[in-house]
Amino acid sequence: MMQHLTQPVTTDRSRREHYQGQHEDIKIMQGNVDRGSNAVDMLYKMAEEHGADIVLVAEPNRKKLKGRKWIHDQNMDAAIYVPGVQIKILQHGAGTLHNLREDMKKQKKEMVIGGDFNAKSFLWSPKPEDRRGELLSEWLAEENLIVHNRGSVPTFIRGSSESYIDITFSTQKIARQVINWKVLEEENLSLHQHILYTITGSNWTELQKPNTAQRWVINKERLTDLSLEVGRQLRNNHNNLRSAEHFTATNACDKTFVRKRSSARRPVYWWTAEVTEARKKCIEKKPGQDKKYRPICLINVAGKLLEHLLVKRLKEEIERTGGLADEQHGFREKRSTISALRRIREKIDEVKQTPWGRRKLCALVTVDVENAFNTAPWCGILEELRNRNIAPYLYNIIASYFEDRRNRSNPMECVLQRCIPNSCSKWYYPCRIC
Repeated sequence: MMQHLTQPVTTDRSRREHYQGQHEDIKIMQGNVDRGSNAVDMLYKMAEEHGADIVLVAEPNRKKLKGRKWIHDQNMDAAIYVPGVQIKILQHGAGTLHNLREDMKKQKKEMVIGGDFNAKSFLWSPKPEDRRGELLSEWLAEENLIVHNRGSVPTFIRGSSESYIDITFSTQKIARQVINWKVLEEENLSLHQHILYTITGSNWTELQKPNTAQRWVINKERLTDLSLEVGRQLRNNHNNLRSAEHFTATNACDKTFVRKRSSARRPVYWWTAEVTEARKKCIEKKPGQDKKYRPICLINVAGKLLEHLLVKRLKEEIERTGGLADEQHGFREKRSTISALRRIREKIDEVKQTPWGRRKLCALVTVDVENAFNTAPWCGILEELRNRNIAPYLYNIIASYFEDRRNRSNPMECVLQRCIPNSCSKWYYPCRIC
C-alpha cells in the first residue's frame, strides 16, 4: 500500500507567482488509518492543524473516498487526499511495488513515495531485518532511491509492540528538497503514527532540468556601476516594475559583469545549507600561514648518538612489555602507508562480498593532528612509559633528556620553556618542576 507523487503541485498563491520565479513549500502528511472512519475524521483535523497540502493515506476508509479531494487506487488500498492544492493525475492502478517499478520506468520523473510497506531493514528501522525488508532495500539500491526516515520514534504501536514499517523515499534529485521529516507523536485513532515532512520551494518541473543558475564574476570596483545600471533599468520599466524585477537584475548584471561559465556538474542531493555553513566554519578554523612552519631540531653529534641508542633500547622494551598495536603502521619496520592502505582495501572487499541486505556499513575516518610531534606532552609520554613498566634506568634517562628543553622560534623572537609538569609523579627520576 503506497502512494507516490510525480506531477508538479502548485497552490493558488504559487500559481500567481509562478512567472516571478517564486514557489511555495509543499507540506505532506503520510499515514495509515486502518480503515477507520473516526481515524479519517481525525486525519482531516490533523492535516488542518499542521497545514498539510497533501496527505498520503494507506488503508483508507472506503466510504470516505468520495469527492474531488480524494484520489485512490483501483483496490482502494491507497489514496491521496488533497485539501488545499491542485494536482494532475498521470496514472493510477493497483498500489503494488511492481506497478510502481513500471511507472518509474515509463514516467522518468522525480517522485516522492510513501506508504505502509510492512518491511524491516536497517535503512529505516533498528529492528532485525526481515525478508521483505531485504528485498525492498535491494530494490531501493538498484533504483538509487533515498530513504528519508529519521529518528527513533516508531511508526506503528500496538500495546508493547513497536515497529517502523511506514516509509518515505524519493528519487535522488528531489531528495535534497525533502526536509523536516518527523513522526507525529499525537493521538490519531490509529495504530500507525502519522508522518510529516516538507518539500522545499523549487517547482517540481524544474527538477527535471539541469541546474541553470545565473552567476557573474563580481568586480568590487564596479559595484557603483551596477547600482547606476539597476536605476536606469528600473526607470525604463517603471510601468510594470514588479514583473520586470528579475529581468532588471539580470540585465544590469550582464551589462556590468562577466558571466561565469555554467558547470555541467549536478549538485548532490545531500548538500544542504547546514553542510555549507559547517564547511565555512571548518575553513575559518584552518591554521594561518604562520602556523604552517615547523621548528627544526638541531642537536650535536653526541645528542644524536644518544637518541639512536635510546630508540633501540626503547623498541626492545616495548616489545618485551606487549608491543605496539597491530593497527599502527607508522615508524615500524616492514610497515608503511602502503600496508595501511592494503589493510583498508581488504576490509572493503570483505564487506562487499556479503549480500546487500546483510551488508554492514564501511566508513573511513581520517584525522590529522596539527603539529603532533611538536606538541606531544612529555608528561604523557613518561606516563605511558611508566604504565608499560619500562625498565627504571631507561625511564630515568628519558626523563632527564626531556628536562630543560626549549623550543626557539626566531621570527617571533620568543622562547618556549617546556618542562615536566607537576602531574608527573616522581617515580624514578626526581623531576624539577617549572
